[in-house]
Amino acid sequence: MSIRRATIVASTLSSFVLVAVSATAGGTAFGIGTDAHTCLPSIVALPLPAGFTNGDVLSAAADEAVGYVADDSQHQHVAVWQRSRGAWSVTDLGDFGITEPFSGLSATGVNGSGLVSIGVNTNVMGAWVFTHGAVHRLADFAGGQQAFARAVSSDGKIVGEALDASGNDFAALWPQWWSAPVALSPVAGYDGSFAQGIDSQGDVVGGSFSNGPSPTVATRWTPAGRPVALPGLGGPAQAFDVATPHRVVGVANTETGPRAVVWDSHDGVRDLGVFAGLQFSRAIGVAEGGVVVGFEGSNPPPPAIPLRRVLLWPGTGPVRSLLPLSLNWSDGAYSHSADDHGNVFGASSAGAMPRPTEWTCALAQSFVPGATGVGSEPSTWPSVVGLDSGGSSRP
Repeated sequence: MSIRRATIVASTLSSFVLVAVSATAGGTAFGIGTDAHTCLPSIVALPLPAGFTNGDVLSAAADEAVGYVADDSQHQHVAVWQRSRGAWSVTDLGDFGITEPFSGLSATGVNGSGLVSIGVNTNVMGAWVFTHGAVHRLADFAGGQQAFARAVSSDGKIVGEALDASGNDFAALWPQWWSAPVALSPVAGYDGSFAQGIDSQGDVVGGSFSNGPSPTVATRWTPAGRPVALPGLGGPAQAFDVATPHRVVGVANTETGPRAVVWDSHDGVRDLGVFAGLQFSRAIGVAEGGVVVGFEGSNPPPPAIPLRRVLLWPGTGPVRSLLPLSLNWSDGAYSHSADDHGNVFGASSAGAMPRPTEWTCALAQSFVPGATGVGSEPSTWPSVVGLDSGGSSRP
């Protein structure tokens, strides 16, 4: 048996509940323009349903963002945010009967048509889609329910992983949500595979793993399903996302720790490095225009608090970062997704808990961190919008 358990987020799905909550700032619905000529750099705290205190955005497309929300005990629900006339609202899809804290359940992907992929792959394995107001469960290779959905393409293909009748774990592609999955084989010499991203041309990325000593290898599958091993940096590697034309992002281990990497069709593998004073970096998402997002961080021994910083690479030049909602770079922030309008999504600190966050006009408010690991000031200071205390600006 070849089976893999992976947690993308500490997240959770009770019964299916629809609750819409509008984003407000100082009691008034807020609007953020996304047009290139009107957009002003802002850090937006996306709204939370009543009773929830934290969450994260894993994917965004058009005027929709998806992820999870959680209460103080980290019981999590799938969340879908929609923007209408510049104002965000949130829909709570519930916990799908998975009630333990830190379950790993979340919406994982969304396309421009509003098709949402949902998955969990910790102690429980499950894959769903949410479309046109209804939830549908995806099948595994044996016709059961042991599957995990990780991403969705612009034309509705869903990718992730699923088990076969013998319990072996392989990357899976569902051509439509009602379809049986198609298995994507690992590269030669490996025992299993998993998929984590798909682009508009049908290229799929993820990894191939071994039940033996061989390290996980980052893998790209062509639209015909042929696996191609991507070069690493001397240790395990995996790919998280892909955008046309063949820009793949992920993480590769080195002797000094995991590093965010970019694979391009002509340039091989590029190590994006790590900010001064931090231990690791990961590239999680890439927009069609080539902008790469992720996070960097360190995990000092307790009781010290783990550190997280947004990683933003425009495609050329140095790696940049973004401020959290607190406007204090020493507080935590991380990103998972960038849309095609220059906005970045993830979570950032505005107190004790991370809030689902959008950075509008992200490049305009980004900055290159100093060599000492201290955050530099952005050339354009963003406004902060959507916190319960109302909007704020540079302190």
